[in-house]
Amino acid sequence: MLIPLSLALIFTYGVVAALGWWRPVMKDDRPVNRWVWIVPAILLVAIALGIDYSALSEKG
Repeated sequence: MLIPLSLALIFTYGVVAALGWWRPVMKDDRPVNRWVWIVPAILLVAIALGIDYSALSEKG
């Protein structure tokens, strides 16, 4: 699984570099409203609370 994903990543970087799309890829010209940042924050909190760390430590 590592080899196909690595090849896909290299291909994607190559296409972006060949087309000169680094600026649009890294920075969007349309700003995002501040309240939109709450969505990833809620997801991170849900993930942190949903992971059963005690059960993870018991697994080998």
